[in-house]
Amino acid sequence: TIARGSSNYNIKALDSILIYSSRERLFAYNFNVNSIETLHPYSGVGPGYPIVFSFSEQFNYRLYLDGLDETNANGSILSSYKFDYYGRTSDGKDSLANTFSLAQDLGGYYNGIEANTTLNPAIDEGLYIDPSLSLVGNPCIDYEEYNRYLNIAGADRISNLRCMMMGTIKSIKYPTGGSTKFYYSQQVDIDNNPTWGLNINKMEFYDADGSLIKRKRYEYSNPVQGYKSPSYYSLVYVRSVNGIDRYSNYPFCPCNNEYCDDYLQWKRGLEVSPMPKEDIGLNEGPLYGYGQVEEYEDNNGRTIYTYSTDGSYVNDDGLSYVVTAIKYTGTVSYENFQTWNMWPMGPTPNNSWKMGVLLNKKVYNNNNVLKQQTKYNYSFLIMDTIPNIKVLTVKEDLWYYYYQFNYITSWNRLDSITETTDGVTTMTTFAYNSSGHKQ
Repeated sequence: TIARGSSNYNIKALDSILIYSSRERLFAYNFNVNSIETLHPYSGVGPGYPIVFSFSEQFNYRLYLDGLDETNANGSILSSYKFDYYGRTSDGKDSLANTFSLAQDLGGYYNGIEANTTLNPAIDEGLYIDPSLSLVGNPCIDYEEYNRYLNIAGADRISNLRCMMMGTIKSIKYPTGGSTKFYYSQQVDIDNNPTWGLNINKMEFYDADGSLIKRKRYEYSNPVQGYKSPSYYSLVYVRSVNGIDRYSNYPFCPCNNEYCDDYLQWKRGLEVSPMPKEDIGLNEGPLYGYGQVEEYEDNNGRTIYTYSTDGSYVNDDGLSYVVTAIKYTGTVSYENFQTWNMWPMGPTPNNSWKMGVLLNKKVYNNNNVLKQQTKYNYSFLIMDTIPNIKVLTVKEDLWYYYYQFNYITSWNRLDSITETTDGVTTMTTFAYNSSGHKQ
């Protein structure tokens, strides 16, 4: 069905859900979906804009669920919900940019930098050669070139809290006439620096007369990171000879050998992504999380939630993997290729699937007396592994790299719940028919 609300452009969207008993209609949910025009329309200019075959008004509109009506069999409204969003102007337009906007932070959130002409961020990263590698000392490697900072001009991908909030739910009005308002704060990384992502900072609850009933606020601590981000580190040097690209981990100096052929000029290639680029990212958990969240309610105590931080990323540039070079003259195995900032990007240990599991909940009254505690006991299980291999071309028909790794299937298994209320403790345990049983 067609979304309502725009006179010059409509986008297809779900209109309603009808509930029947046998052939008798009982009630329905009608979705009040509108296509909202942006204040920052698509221009199609700039080298970084995606190539599109033809302009469409759809680029300048976004769908929003503005309301939900529950109706009876006769179509009469039983209850209505209304939703409001940050960034909606007085004339009903959207402050969130068009769907092809380059004004994005590294997480893809809108950051308001409309001057960006590319999504490639400015890079200022240290490059180096691991002294443990056997290639150190090779006369054809320009070590002075490699051991320096790489500085590349690019887009401003910094995060902006006000812009990130554009298009995010601001309030809900309930059938009773009451409402809830939402306020947000910016997420922080493991060094407590602001980064992309939103936290609910505060919630306010109002009755039908607009009087404040209660207020909840949230504090976040013990930030953890699931995996390295952004991933600047798939550096590769590229040289095209007779139309064939050749790749290297290192910049080579001029010398006549199988590496260089002649005085080659190698170009740098660099993959940049907010997400892991290796092939074992199947089990990715959240990028950022918190080991503890405290919920405070005015004049009604607080609740402390503790979450699992197992599997969080450790900034260890020493992580390495085994890569095998296949040449027409035989094979060579390199045991200590660096995982970070070197091509080919190897499989990075990623256990972020263990993060974010609720382990403990403590409820305190307004006098800070513990009234209730609930403990959740989990086992973090790797159910199985699936072997895989990745092959990369260094020089066609001459030299290839490959590395082997495993995909994993995991399970955060709930084993027991222990609850203590006013000094009385009860425990519930869970048994599963087989070790492979999934929740």
